[in-house]
Amino acid sequence: MSQYMYTDASNHSLEGIEEIVINAIEADITLANASDNQVSWEADWRDAVGHPEIIREGNRLIIRFNERNIYFNFFGISIGKTRERAWKGSLEAAKIYIPNGFPRLFVNLVSGDVLFDNLNLERSCRFNTLSGNVRGAHLHAKEVKVTTKSGDISLKGIICENLILETFSGDVNMISHSCRRAHLKSKSGDIRISEGLGDLKELTVDNISGDIFVDRAPAMSKLTSISGDIRFSSREKKGIDWSLRSVSGDIVLETADIRSRLFFSTISGEMRFLNVKPGYSAKNEYVLGTGEDGKIALQTVSGDARLQFMETDPSQSVKEEPIASAEGDSERKAYAKRFVQPDENVQKVVQMNSQGILSKEEAVDLLHSMGYKEEEIALFLEKEEQQEGE
Repeated sequence: MSQYMYTDASNHSLEGIEEIVINAIEADITLANASDNQVSWEADWRDAVGHPEIIREGNRLIIRFNERNIYFNFFGISIGKTRERAWKGSLEAAKIYIPNGFPRLFVNLVSGDVLFDNLNLERSCRFNTLSGNVRGAHLHAKEVKVTTKSGDISLKGIICENLILETFSGDVNMISHSCRRAHLKSKSGDIRISEGLGDLKELTVDNISGDIFVDRAPAMSKLTSISGDIRFSSREKKGIDWSLRSVSGDIVLETADIRSRLFFSTISGEMRFLNVKPGYSAKNEYVLGTGEDGKIALQTVSGDARLQFMETDPSQSVKEEPIASAEGDSERKAYAKRFVQPDENVQKVVQMNSQGILSKEEAVDLLHSMGYKEEEIALFLEKEEQQEGE
């Protein structure tokens, strides 16, 4: 820190104020809950001339931690030269206390970071930075929006109705969220969403070259990436509406044992199933179970896709079986038809086994000689045993 560093503290009445706007340049801003109904701050300055500018505009209070020499505006921030002719503000860092349940809060920075812990706002909260990071935990508001160009966004315990996170090249990491609707955007950074609390109803994620990781996704989810991979996991079973799209990236979808329709479109990619026994409906269309609880759309150009059910008993896992790419459509049809709709010869063998004409070992040997795999044979015989039990 500069040898001219000093600390001051101040507060300001919020009577008639419904919106607080905080502007700074490269200082780090830490936000915390106030113990009373006033906004107050503790600030560390680089020299003794630094001081905030307080402006009241109707029901809005603007706090500017800037130099007076104006150079240009960014997000409404006045940026000027210091005595050393450097492009920076006088403020080193500030901790600002916001009253609990205050209506609206906007924070605009250039290169400083925004940090917060345990903020409770009545309506909305917006953080804007150019290259600074936004990190915090336990924020409660109806609407939350975070925008940065190259900074990272890392949030935990966000409770809101609408959440928007946007970054150009930074990473986005969201943990333990509880939002009804969330829209996350990045150009080249990775996006990771984990440990959702189950209240998220709609999720939209857009990325270009970064990867997307989503855990405990909601029933309504739309994920798009150009060259990045998509890793998607969900425990939802009802009202499924998932759209996962990538041009050259791979898609891995892990779900509970759902009953849904699956549409897979690709040019040169391949579709694989793990711990899943799909039915084949038509070209590029499959059926999981009865298919009555929703739809899944997977689309790639050159990337592969894999669908797997979460294992309840690892010892019962099924070997991963590829379904041929679009180039081998006839082979895929034959596989799917044989897998879920056994031909006449198979039905005869299964029937003879159920009537006691063939032992189970003899039936298995015959089906092996027809080219069927262990898991297929087990499925055929299991279905027959279930029908007898009914």
